[in-house]
Amino acid sequence: GRAADSIAAATDWLIAAAAGNPDEVNAAAVDFLHAFGLLAYAHMWLLMLQASAGKDDAFHADKFKVGAFFFARLLPELDSRVASLRAGADTLMALSEDSF
Repeated sequence: GRAADSIAAATDWLIAAAAGNPDEVNAAAVDFLHAFGLLAYAHMWLLMLQASAGKDDAFHADKFKVGAFFFARLLPELDSRVASLRAGADTLMALSEDSF
């Protein structure tokens, strides 16, 4: 899907960027892990929704409502995480300890 493709492209970008600047890996780490976590949650939600398909009780109906919330409101954060990691290490590495 699109989320998996986005993570794959971000991984390729990060590998290439890190070849020229090892700071890229550390600068991207938090955003990469958040993005990958969202992808993992999307996968788990798909598995839960498949397991709930065809069941007509309230519990399984609520699974579809919460799943819809995840896909509409939370999964889109993956795009901003990928954009942040692709911003590169320069702005982060320009900060000195005294900046904090």
